Amino acid sequence: MGKVLFSALFQAAQPHRHAPVAGLYAPEDIPEDIELTGQLRRVFALWMAKRQGRPMPQRSDIDPIDLNAALPYVILWDVTQPGPGFTCRVAGTEICHRAGRELRGQTLETMAGDDADSVVEEYRSVVATGHIHITERRISWYGRPLRAYRRLVLPLAGQSGAIDFVLTCVDFGEEGTPATRLN
Repeated sequence: MGKVLFSALFQAAQPHRHAPVAGLYAPEDIPEDIELTGQLRRVFALWMAKRQGRPMPQRSDIDPIDLNAALPYVILWDVTQPGPGFTCRVAGTEICHRAGRELRGQTLETMAGDDADSVVEEYRSVVATGHIHITERRISWYGRPLRAYRRLVLPLAGQSGAIDFVLTCVDFGEEGTPATRLN
């Protein structure tokens, strides 16, 4: 995979900077200029390996032990109907730390704050298509400092084969840093 600069999130007002990454992709069609970094790379590789020729793995295929070092940066969402809506089943320790609270039981709408409409639509597109979503965003959770992050959203099938779960992995940028790659 190629490289993407993680600059637009820190320097959005400067027109010469790159635009943020955002897109819905079939797993084999991720553009070459998007580099999955750190935890995202590990979680995506595990998700791909667990597919075993299927469009996506089942939730039961993903053992938390397999997530290893990425576990603090992962959220598992229950997909609820109608909507669909999304409720946090479990959130990693680093995500809860950065949010400043336990996130289990929270809805995506509540957690996404001002960006709720667009974030929920991104997750709904994952459920509707079975594709993955990659994005870069800024967030300030519960009055904490503004942070940039890159997020990978992956569908997981339930026993029926329907997408009943969504696995999210987040790679945080460092607050106050200049335009840099997120590695």
